[in-house]
Amino acid sequence: LKSSLRRYQELGVQWLWFLYCHGLSGLLCDDMGLGKTHQAMALLAAVVHEDPSASHKYLVVCPTSVIYHWQQLLARFLPSLRVHTYYGLTRTLDRFEEDYDLLLTSYGILRMGDNALNSLFFEVAIFDEIQIAKNHVSQTHKALRAIPSQMRIGLSGTPIENRVRE
Repeated sequence: LKSSLRRYQELGVQWLWFLYCHGLSGLLCDDMGLGKTHQAMALLAAVVHEDPSASHKYLVVCPTSVIYHWQQLLARFLPSLRVHTYYGLTRTLDRFEEDYDLLLTSYGILRMGDNALNSLFFEVAIFDEIQIAKNHVSQTHKALRAIPSQMRIGLSGTPIENRVRE
């Protein structure tokens, strides 16, 4: 990761790494602007660094409004990862497994019932602004659950709970 982390971010990354090493998933909830995205990218960098010869695939799902922000951050801080943005009318997964490491897409694409992602396996799946999927009967929630992955990390700056089930 071509970035330096603050101490509290390092603690967050250590916790994410603990989850990864133990086959667990989790939520990283913190106030807006405190670097959840950087902590998630640091986890990706650690997983890549753990076994550079592995051909793991990674997924980032985010709101449409921040898809280009994620593109910029990944290009700047994790330039070694080959990022494929799966968005727009001409989106395709052709050659993804051969030519790319990370798939970046939006919740809107998933909600439209695009099942193409269900045939891929992701080592780490990051769901930015996960509160979008807190309702367990929503299409977004169902689509995220259908994506095969070893680890799932939800990022949220607004973890509001209205019901215990959420």
